[in-house]
Amino acid sequence: MKYLISVVLFSVVILLALNAGGYHTIELFFGTETSTLTQELIMFFGVIALVALPAFAIGTRSNCRYVCWIAPLLITGAAIRNRFKWPALHLESDSTLCEQCGLCNSICPMNLDVMRGVLNGDLYHKECILCGSCIDICPSSVIRYTL
Repeated sequence: MKYLISVVLFSVVILLALNAGGYHTIELFFGTETSTLTQELIMFFGVIALVALPAFAIGTRSNCRYVCWIAPLLITGAAIRNRFKWPALHLESDSTLCEQCGLCNSICPMNLDVMRGVLNGDLYHKECILCGSCIDICPSSVIRYTL
């Protein structure tokens, strides 16, 4: 879904820019100076609904996992980085120290199976946001940041 949203969004922006003959000026607050309180409330609660409704229906970070239009760019950048083996911040673990308590899985905001990654020796997951929650909660200090 997020890939479709990204393609549509960037296509529309490019087509509108080409149709207008390129970018001349950018007004960050275009159309807001004449809006009424009702229009502002509709926009405000519309954005809240776009974020809150998927969270209630699907779970935490549902917008990050399914809707975020920037995620495909980040995932593509990570794939290029991995292809050329450029150094980057990532997670590493020592599976021999893992007590398999499952705390890392319970704390992960992206609902990833961190413990399985620890046991397999590969913590890379394209959805991982490197928040470090799994590092903080691990009682055995199995997981760590590294370059």
